[in-house]
Amino acid sequence: MMGRKANYRTNPPLPFQGNRAPQKTQFMNLLKKLKDGNNKVFVDLFGGSFYLSYLIHLTFPDAKIICNDFDDYKSRLDHITETLALLKQIQDIVKEEKLKKIEAETKTKIDDILKNHQGFLDLTTLANNLIFSSYSIQNLENFLKHDYWNLLTKCNYQPDVSDYLNGIEITKADWFDVFNQYKDLDNVIFIADPPSLNSGLSKNPKVNWTLLDSLKALDVLKSKSFLFYCSNKPGTIDIINYIKQNGTVFTPFNALTYKRNTTNHGENILYCFDEKTLEELEAEEKALKAQKRKRSPKKKEVEQPKEPESTEPFFTEPKEEEPKVEEQPKEEVQLKVEEKPKRKRSPKKKEENPKVFDWKPTD
Repeated sequence: MMGRKANYRTNPPLPFQGNRAPQKTQFMNLLKKLKDGNNKVFVDLFGGSFYLSYLIHLTFPDAKIICNDFDDYKSRLDHITETLALLKQIQDIVKEEKLKKIEAETKTKIDDILKNHQGFLDLTTLANNLIFSSYSIQNLENFLKHDYWNLLTKCNYQPDVSDYLNGIEITKADWFDVFNQYKDLDNVIFIADPPSLNSGLSKNPKVNWTLLDSLKALDVLKSKSFLFYCSNKPGTIDIINYIKQNGTVFTPFNALTYKRNTTNHGENILYCFDEKTLEELEAEEKALKAQKRKRSPKKKEVEQPKEPESTEPFFTEPKEEEPKVEEQPKEEVQLKVEEKPKRKRSPKKKEENPKVFDWKPTD
């Protein structure tokens, strides 16, 4: 779904457990440091939801991007219209409130819809809308054993995903074969987000990911340029350091460490590529700001007619009335200056209590 304010997709078109949308800022900040990105060949070995490849195309629209469909995500996108129609049938019969457990009678009706469906079943998207579970459900039989909850999304998934796949070459092969195909070519940058070393689980239940596979994935660190995701849980970096100490030569790399939003532990992106200089980054930032100013010129402010200023103060203390002075008759001017008669003062009036301005703060 598109973000309301962003002009790009802030999430993949369909749910995907462990997708990199929450960490897109860290990934895009690294891409900005990459020198001459439009002339590179990016190879996404573990394509996942294709989201990283999508972000690469946004940043470097002229680059060649090869995405290995490791988790069968493309087949889900190909049947997105069918999945939407199935979800619509389910939405029409669910009467329970949002986040409430679906009653047994309604669950039976949903089960019948799923059992009688003859086409493609996207169990991942269905589970995201009906089941509280962090595990991939491999088949319909296991799916039907779970309780259902009203997790149905209010915003329908968009069936048109052409913008999402634009500029990306989709391939489907063993990740290690793809790696060997491109590892000796110039201007190639590998993107590697393998299953976690600690969990040993792939997001694709059809793939039996083992510790040996995790160790083999470290061969990516021997290539010329790469961005490699790994957890910073105890064990991951220790294994890498142990292998280095025993003679394995890895390409020198930097590490970007950050905390994941949904967990207490952190994560690393190990990366190695030709980086822009500080001067180049500053020049790009200035050019980008200038371009934004050209696109959005300042609107001329319309001068509003000013209200005539009141001459009366907002609040003044009451003043005493000045006593009236009786006019004295003018006398003829004489050479001798006579003293002027003293004015008679009227008796002072008793001072009235000043009015108190009653002001109360508004809520």
